[in-house]
Amino acid sequence: MQVNFKILLNFLIFLSLILITSCLTEKEELFQIDINCDSLQIGVIKLDKFLVGSEISKLTIDLYPKPTSEDYYGHAKNFDLLIERINTCQNLSAESYGYCGIETYPPQSEILIETLFNRQTYRGIVDILTSKDTTLIYLGIHGE
Repeated sequence: MQVNFKILLNFLIFLSLILITSCLTEKEELFQIDINCDSLQIGVIKLDKFLVGSEISKLTIDLYPKPTSEDYYGHAKNFDLLIERINTCQNLSAESYGYCGIETYPPQSEILIETLFNRQTYRGIVDILTSKDTTLIYLGIHGE
């Protein structure tokens, strides 16, 4: 009887490991968007709302709100994650210019993106809608 218990226990451990690793793999594959960093850079340089919008929208597709008592709109972590994703582009530098800082309804947040091209620094401010009902939504880009 002890042999059967050991076999059952080993089988359960093996099955648990398979389930855990398959869940981790699924999460890793969940966000495998192919961002075109060159297009995003050109969009920032030209303040081209369509180029920037195309790339930013790819990065926000899975960023659904998770409201909490500290974050009514539920996008604080998503906003930080969006900035991290932009910063994966080696030719760009992104930082928060204000989370929910523009008091519209729903509020807007802003991200400052900088890039260096031909020894000149270009800056664009990306406007993001931070609604508690949808993913983060790209609204536009403008200069400082």
